[in-house]
Amino acid sequence: LALVEGSAAVAEESDTESTDPDEENAADAVAALDITGNSDAVRDMRRCLCAMQVQAGLRDAALVQAARLFGMRDAAASRGAGRDAAIAEDLVWLTERGLPEAVHLLERRWPGLEIDEPLTAYAAAVALAAAGDRRRSDALAERARDRMRLAPGGFPPRIRTALRLVRWGAVEWAIRDYDALLADPALPAEEFAWASILYSEFLHDQGRQDRAAEVLEPVIRGRPGRVGEEPERVFPRLDRDPRTATSRMLYFKACAAADRGA
Repeated sequence: LALVEGSAAVAEESDTESTDPDEENAADAVAALDITGNSDAVRDMRRCLCAMQVQAGLRDAALVQAARLFGMRDAAASRGAGRDAAIAEDLVWLTERGLPEAVHLLERRWPGLEIDEPLTAYAAAVALAAAGDRRRSDALAERARDRMRLAPGGFPPRIRTALRLVRWGAVEWAIRDYDALLADPALPAEEFAWASILYSEFLHDQGRQDRAAEVLEPVIRGRPGRVGEEPERVFPRLDRDPRTATSRMLYFKACAAADRGA
């Protein structure tokens, strides 16, 4: 339990640093919740305490709570609960609230941030980018993309990762992963159509109207060399009307024309 041991070490170094009564009361509340076993409540309290400490300029104290937060995830994994996705979400949450250096706490488990799990690697890349280390960030994102291609589970984890990258604001990495997903010749027709719909809406939100329309064209006309991928066959299996894709494609083209002043 590397993260548990690491969080304990960080905590021992910093337990005597705080003399703020409000901070001590908040820490006491977290400790009380720890006893109840309500992990969601403890997570939320630790997150809130981290955010408060960052706002107060108590970055070392915030890192202590971040280490304990990651330690909770590691301990949960020993009981069969999920860990990596939760650590990834925690890290991005901390990064968004001004504590990207929390990424270095993960080096206790993954020295040099040599992370094989794609989602966690992407989250670490997001944190490194926010901390200004673009070189390591890009290298880690590239590693995540390579691991994503090899990850078990097929379509679901790949589309979930793309959606998370969108939510995390990692636009270019999301585009890269969507493009790689749609370029996969082994992707079944239904999954290709669903990924294309999600991708086109994301591109539309980014103002990339021509590309959004382009993504939908093979959904409407069928991928070259494929038989049986007519939208009239595919879309009912998605519980969608095939005309909606055509309507959205035409709308995106109209948006592109409007952007050009046509």
